[in-house]
Amino acid sequence: MWFECGILLSALVAVFLPHAWMNFVHGQMGMGDLPQGAIVEYLTRSLSLVYASMAPLCGFLARDVRRYREVIAFQAVVKVVFGLALLALDLALGMPLFWTVCEGPLIVLLSLLVWRMARATSDEG
Repeated sequence: MWFECGILLSALVAVFLPHAWMNFVHGQMGMGDLPQGAIVEYLTRSLSLVYASMAPLCGFLARDVRRYREVIAFQAVVKVVFGLALLALDLALGMPLFWTVCEGPLIVLLSLLVWRMARATSDEG
């Protein structure tokens, strides 16, 4: 859970990246120039904020895994579905292969691992 918290929190960096830097990364991924405009700025930055906003909850739950194991397990199931949806979206949009492999499938694998560990945690310790 703490590892996941750190990954989610790292998304906060993207909120403050200059457009030129985001454009550079976009180009390096073979996707050409990142479009300019308010909606692109809003979507890229707000999505990063959404990811980063999940970090405090993750950290809170990680403080007492036994107490919150049902919430952790439920959250993991939701994230498995989320990861599968991202995989389908990445494939449908023709995202670069490394992006497609590293996004949805890794979220699914990490979430299944968290789910399994939460289910294995007992009240007694």
